[in-house]
Amino acid sequence: MLDRRAILGALAAVGAGTALGPVAGFVPPAVRPREPWSSFAKGPHYAAFVKAVGKLKADTDPESPDNLRFWADIHQHFCPHGKDYFLAWHRGYLFLFEAKLRELSGVDALRLPYWDYFAAPAIPAEFTKGNGVSNPLYEPRKGSGVKPALGYAAFQPGVTAFQRGLDGAFEAKIEGSPHNNVHNLVGGKMATMQSPLDLLFWLHHANVDRLWSAWIAAGQGRTMPPPQADYWKGRFEFPAGLVFDRNRALGCEALGYRYADLALPAPPPPIVRSVAPGAEGGVPLPRVGAAPGPRLLGNTGAEELSLGEESVTVGTPLVTVHRLEGAAPPIPRVGAAPGGGKRANAAPPPELESVREQLVLVLEEVTLTEIGTEGGFFYKIYAGLTGQGFDEDERRLLGTIGPFQIAAAMHHAGMGAARIEIPATEVVKRLVSEQGALKTPTLALSFVRINADGAPAGKVIGIGRYRIEGALEG
Repeated sequence: MLDRRAILGALAAVGAGTALGPVAGFVPPAVRPREPWSSFAKGPHYAAFVKAVGKLKADTDPESPDNLRFWADIHQHFCPHGKDYFLAWHRGYLFLFEAKLRELSGVDALRLPYWDYFAAPAIPAEFTKGNGVSNPLYEPRKGSGVKPALGYAAFQPGVTAFQRGLDGAFEAKIEGSPHNNVHNLVGGKMATMQSPLDLLFWLHHANVDRLWSAWIAAGQGRTMPPPQADYWKGRFEFPAGLVFDRNRALGCEALGYRYADLALPAPPPPIVRSVAPGAEGGVPLPRVGAAPGPRLLGNTGAEELSLGEESVTVGTPLVTVHRLEGAAPPIPRVGAAPGGGKRANAAPPPELESVREQLVLVLEEVTLTEIGTEGGFFYKIYAGLTGQGFDEDERRLLGTIGPFQIAAAMHHAGMGAARIEIPATEVVKRLVSEQGALKTPTLALSFVRINADGAPAGKVIGIGRYRIEGALEG
């Protein structure tokens, strides 16, 4: 694997005058459509795409832009995840890779296809047949489809701000879901920072890029920073030789492509599975090894939140209650026997101290076990107030956590553990509004596991500490 210095040197050697040269003064290619994989695979450029991918995988020099690992190393060392420019950086990255595909294939009309998993959530057959020798598109993966990964929060009418840091910003919401969770459920290399080694990465990000364009085209108050805004000044964090002016990410056609389908995904009718306050029964949850579906986590230690087979409970969802300021108490050990057996004995609910505006769920010392790095799963984190009962209402969904965002956070932190922050203000405000005025409201968190068909069993994630920072006014 190349380090950052090696990448800088190699890209500087590429220099201007090639398909990968500096953007300044470049002449964009003719505008052509990026197609959905369903039509692209039957079209005239499919063979050229496979040919170019085969060359990238066959090259033996990882310091050459003709080698796929070269591009994966750029992603690992330079991509901004959970930061400003997540969308724009990847738009430039795809543009440059697309130019390399045209160069290697010799087909100027070649454009990256996209995987519209909202319309076709199964991994395309062309990526699963054969093996790594017979099929350049093949990679071993954990999942065969990503339907459970598809969130719709980014496309709701109230999501009108773009820039990360603003309330309900589109860029932050779409990075969480579908982006992160598609990485998580596909698994394999896609669950790591070397995910560009799986060609599905490029189709996935082309679709995220398309959804960004669709969000803008939808109008109705959706707003991008204007072209003259400081947001677009300067250049992206690309290495020397691959500089890319930020303002070139404002539109697609200036980069030589367009999308014909700019419809926002429409969410299916909501299904809420709930447990009434104080009820002894619960929604049956499948055992490990059963058909894909939600798994509930328990706790196997005082300091570690272990996600795996022994922490799955069947019959009654486990709701953990903890103070909104300071460290959380350990989650009780949970048995796995359905309809009886061991049950969680939650600690007495402490009070919610309401002082400051803005709440953030903070997960610290987050790590992956060896099998956890393989992906094929993620966890939904729901919030509730004591007395409301538990349900999987998406309006109570704080966010998700899985191997891809943990791997990204660990890499950016430059250490063996990560800190992950998940905004909680919007959801908790809604909960308090539903409950009405409470003198001593308490917050409950529920972690529900979503598995791909090849998800690993056993412990996959460790969380050393978790807490809510901040509080609500009033």
